[in-house]
Amino acid sequence: ASQLVQEIELLKDKRYTLSDLNISNDNSKASLSVYENTVSGILVASNKKGLGGELTVFLDALQKNDLRSLSAITPVVANYDALIKSLLAVKTPSGFATLHLRLIQSYSNIRDLSMMIQTMTTDPVGGIVALREYKKEITVLETLAKEYASFVPKQH
Repeated sequence: ASQLVQEIELLKDKRYTLSDLNISNDNSKASLSVYENTVSGILVASNKKGLGGELTVFLDALQKNDLRSLSAITPVVANYDALIKSLLAVKTPSGFATLHLRLIQSYSNIRDLSMMIQTMTTDPVGGIVALREYKKEITVLETLAKEYASFVPKQH
């Protein structure tokens, strides 16, 4: 079964490119500050709406031995959709474009994986693979946070 899980490829709904972003050539200190504040505000607001709640829903479903309750992931997916839409609209200084693109893609991947986790009752193997990939995407987000933190002082 482990071999089968490793061979399954996850399909991602959307691959974003730099052309999907609202990129600005203004890399001034003021522009970077606006960018940082905007992205931070979006992430804080999204977290207040329950972003990341899919893992809590999954763990509760396991604890209660009721995978049907995974349907509670649906509103979390909608929150990811709103987050991605907001991040795509952010006026992004060109110096941050690649990092911003990676941030959006990672959240998009987590959204897709959350949907796959939700289908664990009908596709247990796909759900297990999604959980493994979900963990990898969380690590990607942690790495991105460190990159943002190290990149910001260099720009100012």
